[in-house]
Amino acid sequence: MNQNQVSDVDKAIKNKIALKQKVLKRLIHFSLFFSLINPLTIVTLIQQ
Repeated sequence: MNQNQVSDVDKAIKNKIALKQKVLKRLIHFSLFFSLINPLTIVTLIQQ
């Protein structure tokens, strides 16, 4: 492998890691969002 191929592979790996981190962050945000909403919706359903 020459230097260009190595750096391309390195970039690809870094991009994959960055993408996974983005997806994980979104999942965490969604789960936090839903865990906040769920008690509220349950409370409003009970109060109706």
